[in-house]
Amino acid sequence: MQHDWIPEVLEDLRAYARENGLPRLAEELDSVRLFALAEIASRFEPPPDTGGHQTRGPR
Repeated sequence: MQHDWIPEVLEDLRAYARENGLPRLAEELDSVRLFALAEIASRFEPPPDTGGHQTRGPR
């Protein structure tokens, strides 16, 4: 995936913040990393199964 690097960079930043006395920043970066993982995963999930029925948008 083309976005795999984002959580890795956020993890590196979080580790740096923890090691350098920035615990609040580390905590926020952990939250952002989890958000990034969820958003990236949701972009690549298959569409929901419609049970063979086609859905239509608003008319």
